[in-house]
Amino acid sequence: MIKNENVIIENRIIKTPSYKVKESEEVKILIPEIKEEKVVSENIPLKIIYEDDYLLVIEKEAGIQVHPDEKVKRGTLVNALLWHCKRLSDITSDIERPGIIHRLDKDTSGLLIVAKDNYVHKEIANQFKNRTVKKAYFAIVKGNIGKNFFKIDRPIGRDPIVRTKMSIRSKKTREAITLVQLLGNYSFFSLLNIRILTGRTHQIRVHLSSIGHPIVGDRIYGRSKRYPEGIKKAIEHLKGLALHSYYISFIHPITEEKMEFRTEIPERFDYLLNIIGVKEITLEPLVFDKLNL
Repeated sequence: MIKNENVIIENRIIKTPSYKVKESEEVKILIPEIKEEKVVSENIPLKIIYEDDYLLVIEKEAGIQVHPDEKVKRGTLVNALLWHCKRLSDITSDIERPGIIHRLDKDTSGLLIVAKDNYVHKEIANQFKNRTVKKAYFAIVKGNIGKNFFKIDRPIGRDPIVRTKMSIRSKKTREAITLVQLLGNYSFFSLLNIRILTGRTHQIRVHLSSIGHPIVGDRIYGRSKRYPEGIKKAIEHLKGLALHSYYISFIHPITEEKMEFRTEIPERFDYLLNIIGVKEITLEPLVFDKLNL
């Protein structure tokens, strides 16, 4: 504000932040009018799993941000959606998030539901709130885990020190529940099948890190570790987190049909899976329904 000459003290424009305010001086701050920047449409390829007049189900690639923010204005999923769709929901006041009901982290791949109108957006959002939407993830984490099935029930909130991070140590937290199935232990790593009952920001990453098994490729919640050169290259080949949302189910707000979608584990995982000796992976997204966790 000072550099833009929007701070005035005793009728003088202040041009340096080092100015020290004196007692009884009158300080005026001129608040410039906020100009809403229209999000531009871009011809970016989309992997559409399903589409009708009311919604889409997209498989997002790792490395693509879901919607624009202060730093990133182009190359996001929203930019691509605006090119592809004639209309998207605008139920929120945020012009940068049309159609977006839920999100995935930039470096996480997988399934996303996108709403074309406000009614569908609201109804599916309520399904998320009521926990009737089922989402399952595949993950590779550091270290070996000894339990076949377990629940992580630790509330999550904004990290008190680093505000861009989430933490279980925050004073202001919200309920967060993650169900985990161990698929197998391998050299340096474990393969997991995961269901989340809540959808907190960075939930899976924070929960797994909190038990000492951060997701492979996570530079925010995982500590760096030295690996053999071959494994190091395989991790770099992931080009993101070793986390993929492979399953989602919900009730279509218009047809009232149960919608189920499933994707294969992306090819970006192949290098790492091959090098640690994984030959076959069996993923059962509904296995947790049979358990009392």
